[in-house]
Amino acid sequence: MPSKKPRKGGRRDLPGPVAEAVEAVRRQACSGRSVSEIAESLAVSERWLRAAFRRHVGYSPNREIQRVRLAEARRLLEATDLSVTEIGGLVGFATTAALTSFFRRMTGVSPSEHRERSRRGAKPPAAHPPAGRPPSEPG
Repeated sequence: MPSKKPRKGGRRDLPGPVAEAVEAVRRQACSGRSVSEIAESLAVSERWLRAAFRRHVGYSPNREIQRVRLAEARRLLEATDLSVTEIGGLVGFATTAALTSFFRRMTGVSPSEHRERSRRGAKPPAAHPPAGRPPSEPG
């Protein structure tokens, strides 16, 4: 009998509309758009999007947006010389302070410290999601 466990967020094995919704959330995560705006762009209700995400992925679309933003911020910090301010804008944060607060909450270090550690070859810390949230997936 097939397992009823939630998917781990992969597109494979998701029903068509859910796979499309998951892809849209991932594609638009760094745009600064809200879940409501993403749902509207898909012509589905926000309630449906949230419920489908939880049922098939195992967590909320907001959590997926956070996961994608964090992964992209890490990638840019490690692979480019863009300023923290520029990276904040590219991953959907209106201010440097907002990115720094989010990044520190999720990883335990500031974006600048993460960049320094990655360049020294020190292993950057794993994400520390807020209590009651699933751990972030490797990006």
